[in-house]
Amino acid sequence: MSIRIFNRQNNATVHAAEIIVHGSSSHSSGIIQVSATNTDNGATFPSQFFEVNGSFFKALVHLEPGSNEIVFKHRSGIFQHGRPVIDQVPQFEELETTLNLNYEPLTLNPPVHLCLLVGRNSQYSFDSPNYRIRAESNDVHTAVKKVRFAAKLISAYLEEQFARAGLGNRTLRFAEQEQNDTISAKQAPQEAYRRTVKVHIVSLEQSVEEIRETGDTDTLTEWATEGLKNYGNPFFPGTFTKAVCFYLDAHWSVYEQRILAHAPGYRIADDGSSEIYVTGAHAIWTYPQNYEDLYAAFSEIFPVDTNQVANEFGLSSTPWEAANVAFGSLIVSLFGLFEPALRDLSSEEKEKYYYYFSRSFMTKEYYCARTSEPGFAPVLARDEFDISREVLVQSLFEKEFRLQLDYQDESLPQDELPKYVAAAKYYAIRGDRILFTSDYGIKLVEIVINNDNDDDNDDEGVNTTTIGSIEFLPASASRNGKSTIVKEVAFTYPQLQQYIHNSQYADLSISLKVHAIGAQKATYIRNPEQLIQDHHPGNADLVGLYGHPDGQTPFYHTPVHGGDGGHETPTVYFNYRQVYSARVYHDADTVQGFKLFMADTSTGTSISMLFAEEGDAYSDFRFNEGEYLQKMNLRCGLWLDAIQFVTSEGRKSKYFGNAYGGRYEEIAAPPGYQIIGFRGRNGAWIDALGGIYGRLS
Repeated sequence: MSIRIFNRQNNATVHAAEIIVHGSSSHSSGIIQVSATNTDNGATFPSQFFEVNGSFFKALVHLEPGSNEIVFKHRSGIFQHGRPVIDQVPQFEELETTLNLNYEPLTLNPPVHLCLLVGRNSQYSFDSPNYRIRAESNDVHTAVKKVRFAAKLISAYLEEQFARAGLGNRTLRFAEQEQNDTISAKQAPQEAYRRTVKVHIVSLEQSVEEIRETGDTDTLTEWATEGLKNYGNPFFPGTFTKAVCFYLDAHWSVYEQRILAHAPGYRIADDGSSEIYVTGAHAIWTYPQNYEDLYAAFSEIFPVDTNQVANEFGLSSTPWEAANVAFGSLIVSLFGLFEPALRDLSSEEKEKYYYYFSRSFMTKEYYCARTSEPGFAPVLARDEFDISREVLVQSLFEKEFRLQLDYQDESLPQDELPKYVAAAKYYAIRGDRILFTSDYGIKLVEIVINNDNDDDNDDEGVNTTTIGSIEFLPASASRNGKSTIVKEVAFTYPQLQQYIHNSQYADLSISLKVHAIGAQKATYIRNPEQLIQDHHPGNADLVGLYGHPDGQTPFYHTPVHGGDGGHETPTVYFNYRQVYSARVYHDADTVQGFKLFMADTSTGTSISMLFAEEGDAYSDFRFNEGEYLQKMNLRCGLWLDAIQFVTSEGRKSKYFGNAYGGRYEEIAAPPGYQIIGFRGRNGAWIDALGGIYGRLS
């Protein structure tokens, strides 16, 4: 007769103030009473109660910094109306066990801030059904309590997710301050003065009417960043302080049948004072405001009254289902701060986050209106929603998710990265391999299949399914305690196929998504097999320039960057050893062509190579003696906006053309190779540009 703990080791160290403990008992039903005491200072937290179903339980446990003793006592009783009722006459022998844990806050990690945005004439209240308003109010003070406790639940959930994936018991740190805490109704706030989650209340210049009239994401996110800038500390220029912002005045309009002031979106402030994800506060009524409300929040099954609150996505027909949608939306918002791919999830992908959050805290699921299922118990770990391993791996490289060991890991960038880091680059190289490179390290290669094989326009790999992955982890997350992060790595196509998880996909054509540390987007490679095989044919021009027998040394194409306008430009080649000057024909917005001048030392004459067309206006850039072209930086979109030359000595020309147009791309050769030619498209200007490279003696 005993209580067993599954997911925690005695005397282990954790990094979240709230953790989830999974366990079982010899008794099949009843209630687990959890009492926690900090043995360093004697501080206690009120006892909390959790239901046992089929002998299994899940408990949310509060820890204070330092050593904590947690006592689990299995008692006879049931939950009624969301509250525990302990039998005065026990129906079975009570069981007890103790768990000791050390809690170390991750104070070096930059926190994520939580903000409630209010219009200048706001009533400082949020949407809530009448029965909830009578029970707990819907004023801004209640909103703060709910958002604070929601952050605690999210932190506990993420800690369990990372630990379950074997990536360390890391979690997201929310901004905190010493204040009267509200996470237990059994403690008066003045009796619970501790470090806890801070929720900023930010007043905006706009009125409630203006806020509710716009359904435009750009407008709502712009107003939010302006409000944070005016709010001040900690949103200072250049800090890129991360925050999730709720419009408190978001409102379900019964007349219009839509949620006003709710257009979720991501934005970086113009002055870099904040990096935010904005959403509405229309669903925070579903959040429990403390431990004692947790069970009720995930067990209320009566219909949601759509004359009072929204049935969001048609998935919020009961309060507990509405809570799942609200928490799922918050998780997507939080990860949207770190992973650009999660900002543009399809509605089908987002729905995966909306169904099962409650299962991480409950061993019983109640009637589900969405599926008409009656519910079931026990709800075990295998029934919960697990965030994909690929998302967790990408996120753990963010400083907000670091462990203490990461700050001593030399394979991780320790200095602040530039805000815009180039995506991973890829090249076909000798040995039928594809080489990936990144300035700060490769963290993940996803092997994906295209869900729509006819979708040739899916240049970002949005409509794909992951069927395998190659991870490059810091020491804190790797199995052997050693970092596997690399700045360059090469694979053959058969080697890539070996990482496919399921043999049913082995014969399918694969694509790749390469994720680099610090990059804002993944590098998508539609057909790596073709890329590896697609050698540039050796020809007389190349043989004449470099003396290689035809076909002996393969030459390769870089990607072509730009649009698909114009016509194919004849491929040109040059001798990189002889270039002494470059001339770019351009205006303020476009590049018409460029010419490289070369000195033929054997004859003492000068020759030139022209790509695309000459124009009336041009600019020159001269190379020093012994200096050669290392790479070209581009600004491009539908056409080539500007080019910049980078030399082997690290010198850079200015951008010729529109230096602020389009996006940043580059043409470069992998280590040991050299750019020797160009290809692309042009009409009145250069529409697209790519390079040719090879390994030269």
